[in-house]
Amino acid sequence: MIIDSSNFRQINILTNKYFYQTTSKIMTLLESQGVENTADETLKVISAYRDIVTKKSKNKFNSSYNKAFKQIDEAIESVAHKVFYDSDISYDKAYRSFENFDHLNAILGRQRNKKK
Repeated sequence: MIIDSSNFRQINILTNKYFYQTTSKIMTLLESQGVENTADETLKVISAYRDIVTKKSKNKFNSSYNKAFKQIDEAIESVAHKVFYDSDISYDKAYRSFENFDHLNAILGRQRNKKK
């Protein structure tokens, strides 16, 4: 599929797909490590990642958080290469799309689907 990087609707669909999958992977990772409330913990992971990136905070997090951070990094890199490939600031655009993604509704949607 050829991606038209000037088509906002197409970009939105693709970035939502990548970040929904990443959110789901983080929740699965946390579940496999025995975390009881994966929804809250996933939001904490995403918040911690944003703090590290935007506030240049020190990464003092445990290995499960670092694994989740790696998944987020890989998703942002993938979006940068596959969606924003024609831009000089592809990583910035990919990170902004990650920030704008509705993680909370993705988590709630995943929990609803799991209960069915």
